[in-house]
Amino acid sequence: MPKLPNWENVVVPQRNRETGCIPTCFEWLIRYLKIQDIDLKTFQEDFDFGSNNSFLSVGEKIMSRYPFIKIKTQDYEKGFEKIIALKKLIENRTPCLISFAKGGNQGWHAMPVVYVNDQGIRMIEYANENENETSFLLIQDIIWRHDYLQGGKEIAWIETLSDES
Repeated sequence: MPKLPNWENVVVPQRNRETGCIPTCFEWLIRYLKIQDIDLKTFQEDFDFGSNNSFLSVGEKIMSRYPFIKIKTQDYEKGFEKIIALKKLIENRTPCLISFAKGGNQGWHAMPVVYVNDQGIRMIEYANENENETSFLLIQDIIWRHDYLQGGKEIAWIETLSDES
């Protein structure tokens, strides 16, 4: 079972519950990877564009302010392709983010992926001040949401030196 080591030690509460999942996720990646020289005091507020948030828009803004960070995003036509990519990233101990449709006109949500097995994916849904609250979604559910609901087609990660080789 591919799992990120010590993911439980990084806790990043989402300050804006309405639209702040993407900036919170990127802050989680930065903290998990221990990237230095980032102002995290107002990070979520600085990179929250409200209803215009996407991995691409937020990622580009982060990279423009911090050019030493290289954020990669990838859209997938089919849900099973996204699952394969997530599994490969986690196997390589590369923390990543998933976007998926919630359904029922509830929009979509972004979360850090912490482990993948043959049945499903465990993700950090939210965090309080002391611990992460996780969700486990079945792979078939993620694929169905990806293939039949609107939005939630992408993943994102921060490229590291080992990713470039």
